[in-house]
Amino acid sequence: MRTEQSWAVSVRTGVLGFQVACAALALVVGAPKLVCAQEVVTHGGQKWTELPEDRWGKLGTRDFGKNFCVTGRWSQVQGSGLVLYRSKADTKRFLRITPGPLKDNLTAGLDAAGKKLLRKRSLVRVFGKASPSGSGTYLGVKYVEKLPDEEDSFQEKLKAAGDDVQAIAALAKDCAERAKRYDDPALVSMAQKINRRELQVRAKSLGPDDHVARFDLAKRFRAQAKDDASAIALYSVVYEEGKAPAALRKEAMEALLSLRAVRVRQGQSSWGWVTYGEFKRSEGYLPRKEDGRIVYVRREYAELLEVVEEETRRQAAKIDPPRQNPFKAGQDAKTGKIVRGQTYPEVRAAARAFPKVVYHKVLPWGGSGTRALWTQWIMPDGGRVYFLSIESDEKGAEAFPPSEVIGRRPAGTPWPEN
Repeated sequence: MRTEQSWAVSVRTGVLGFQVACAALALVVGAPKLVCAQEVVTHGGQKWTELPEDRWGKLGTRDFGKNFCVTGRWSQVQGSGLVLYRSKADTKRFLRITPGPLKDNLTAGLDAAGKKLLRKRSLVRVFGKASPSGSGTYLGVKYVEKLPDEEDSFQEKLKAAGDDVQAIAALAKDCAERAKRYDDPALVSMAQKINRRELQVRAKSLGPDDHVARFDLAKRFRAQAKDDASAIALYSVVYEEGKAPAALRKEAMEALLSLRAVRVRQGQSSWGWVTYGEFKRSEGYLPRKEDGRIVYVRREYAELLEVVEEETRRQAAKIDPPRQNPFKAGQDAKTGKIVRGQTYPEVRAAARAFPKVVYHKVLPWGGSGTRALWTQWIMPDGGRVYFLSIESDEKGAEAFPPSEVIGRRPAGTPWPEN
């Protein structure tokens, strides 16, 4: 889509003279502020003047019959009005739409070309003709098109900014403001990414003795980019560098401790600092969320948690209860097959081996105080078999009845890696 500046057509009279004329006219007649450099969009063989948001709903009689367009976030159709999300103007009264195919599309969450519109997320451009009404001037909506998502646009702008820290900083500010305005997690992440890029560029220009600047950048990496690894790398240079001021070295050490950074050997005589997560992953642990917090677990337990999640969903949907056919389970065991519903003895018979490692975990089941016993067998060939036993509420019965197979990972199946 081609765009051009409307004031370009005034070259023959002189751009400066045109701007002065606009200002003089506003002062003399007290008219609303004129925008002398509005973008013009070409669409459908016609030209449409892009209205800045501060002019939405503020057109006058001189605008009757003119083509305008506005850009904002999609919300919904309400009656004869079109609502843009968190607009500073009442777009329901300003953007009017008549019954027809376009309104049908928009009501179904589609733009004029049939592209899916996500409420509160999709960026759209609305084309309309200014028309009079009893309460002022409105835009009669003629066409609505979905534009690229804003995070994609910010990504392109970031790429174009190169290593210009001022341009990157301005872009980060703009992105953060829009993320806050629209409560958009995607833009929050994008703002952090842009901030990280700015700080990386600044860090590359630091001299060996710029310890104060290095310390300040570390704080910004942590606060603005949510990048603990880069913050630790900078704090560690300040702390390990003997020429840094003693007070600053102490602050850097305190920051490293607050980040749970770990000092590790990186060579025969050199040391470095890494995040706690990186350190735990180097030991074979993986991050998992438990009780609303991140914990680090062995890969074996990480796989067990995956099986717990899978089976919980399966039983909630009442799909394939484990031991439906005890006779078949026993027959399969005799032929060397490990199948769903088999018991411990049947799996040992099928595998013709005992497990090499056994792990048990008791977890809540169903939210009613009942517990479930989950069991992991690691077989000599590296395969894993998983069992489940749900606590019995029958008086006099064993707390957990015999466990039954709910799943397996054949030998050679990779362990979880992240």
